[in-house]
Amino acid sequence: MSLTGVPLLAAAVCALLVAVVATGYGWRRTGRERFLIRPAGVLLTEALALLVVGLAVNASEGFYPSWAALAPHHEGTTAGQTVPGRLDPLLGQRAGADDGAAVTITWQPDGWQQWHLAAPPVVVVPAGYLRHPGWRYPAIVVEDQAGAGQPAAPDAVLVCLRTAGARDAGILATRLPRALAADLRVTAHSWALVTPAGQAALDRAVLLADPARYRAVALLATDRRPAGPAMPTGTDTTVVRAARGAATTAALRWAGQRIPAPLAAPAALAPYQKSAGPRPGAAPTGGGHGTGQPRR
Repeated sequence: MSLTGVPLLAAAVCALLVAVVATGYGWRRTGRERFLIRPAGVLLTEALALLVVGLAVNASEGFYPSWAALAPHHEGTTAGQTVPGRLDPLLGQRAGADDGAAVTITWQPDGWQQWHLAAPPVVVVPAGYLRHPGWRYPAIVVEDQAGAGQPAAPDAVLVCLRTAGARDAGILATRLPRALAADLRVTAHSWALVTPAGQAALDRAVLLADPARYRAVALLATDRRPAGPAMPTGTDTTVVRAARGAATTAALRWAGQRIPAPLAAPAALAPYQKSAGPRPGAAPTGGGHGTGQPRR
């Protein structure tokens, strides 16, 4: 049952109505049990009323597009770590002797069959990815665009998806980022999304679920109709209207200019060494009295 679907909201409304009727029926009881039934009925009715309001607001605004979005989000590694992704050895094999070239692979993370895709995603790592094992790269996610399997930007990981059937905002907001962070060295924020303008409402829910993840969105429109609802405040958004192939190229170029540079490995700090004696020219400390100050 979807978190933003009508069935869940209808079930909550039915439960609220049952609680109201049961509370009214129990309110007329005159025995000692009324001291338990009345407060319990009121509390249950209030809780269900808040649940109905919360579900209605969430269905309208898309704050939590899926059940997975309710779980705390933790990256596979903590800030400052430079452990290579699990696919780095495979990328090295594909690159061979030319470790400075871009590498394209078919990506099959665990559970991708439940992502409502027509085929496994295609991932392209940029030139130089293997030469900098301590770097983390931003990502550009492209939906339903044929011929997009080329490097999108000099310093970005490109992920190409072909959707099939009903789409779930939790895939882009939660499942894909977690899987990509485990398999490749990507950053945890400031990605870009290239998507058809007709899916803008669902993509808005993705941005609301993880505002720091996708900071740039390119909406591809092949006609003059409005591109859809406005994206959340703080999101850099553009609408590209052109022929299909030209629009994809222009959108990727635009997205590549909005994402930040790769995050390099932090420099090692020199260990602190305590001086064995006073610094040259330093004033004496401890036990003495300042010059010109009288003794007491």
